[in-house]
Amino acid sequence: LTASRNMIVNKELLYLWRDFLSDSKQTPTLFSSAENADYHIRAHAVFHGDEHLFPLSACPLQGRHNAENLLAAVAMCAALDVSHEAYVDGLADFALSEHRLETIAEADDVLYVNDSKSTNPDAIAAALDAVDVPGGVCLIAGGVDKEMDFSGVLARADKIKCVFIVGKCRNKLVKTWEAALHCYMCESFEEAVHSACDAAVRG
Repeated sequence: LTASRNMIVNKELLYLWRDFLSDSKQTPTLFSSAENADYHIRAHAVFHGDEHLFPLSACPLQGRHNAENLLAAVAMCAALDVSHEAYVDGLADFALSEHRLETIAEADDVLYVNDSKSTNPDAIAAALDAVDVPGGVCLIAGGVDKEMDFSGVLARADKIKCVFIVGKCRNKLVKTWEAALHCYMCESFEEAVHSACDAAVRG
């Protein structure tokens, strides 16, 4: 992202921009949720250098990917001279659009989340990373086969209790995941929802 002639880059992706930066002679503003950068997260708060900007609790977002989006937005606001008060006030009212880690119910200490915008392996991984309940996710997955490789999701197998798989790609997903995950093929989305609800336990 570029604003006011200032390039704003995820520090962990800086290697992708090195040629461009060397040609442009720009010194980018860096952000990172995992490393020290111009804008970073420390002690559950957003910092610019050593300056504490606001606690993460000021913004109702979950997951590392959303933390990185937040850092990029704050850096952009600073580059555009948006006041600290204005963007902090905006954070309090911010809400993700539907189907993006959307909490739709909580009952009997079970949280029901609609993340149906996760239609690729990276999005599923990011959603699982946002959940801090090891081995507690009853995941519904499947749909149209877009010829993507979902084996990377197995790196988060410790987050998943079981998977209920639907749609045209269900055979492919079962084949990819069955050695590491408890997979159940379902004939319909409704069956998958009911089965996932039945499998969920308190906590």
